[in-house]
Amino acid sequence: MPDRFVTRGFVGRREPTGSAQAARIPPGQHLVRDFPVLSAGPTPRTPLGSWSFKIEGLVKEPASWSWADFLKLPA
Repeated sequence: MPDRFVTRGFVGRREPTGSAQAARIPPGQHLVRDFPVLSAGPTPRTPLGSWSFKIEGLVKEPASWSWADFLKLPA
């Protein structure tokens, strides 16, 4: 097995280590500024008053958050 088994794509793409943005990027990943966000149609509008995020099913403790709950979370 070679000494280095990580592909070239995982090295050399990070910003300088002193930048605050580089500190937020996990090792092995790099910032992409020109990735297109494509959609087959118009972006759907979601009424935030009825929006919810739920974790349920085979979990120990089901949980649910409203949009207002998300806004209260620390950034």
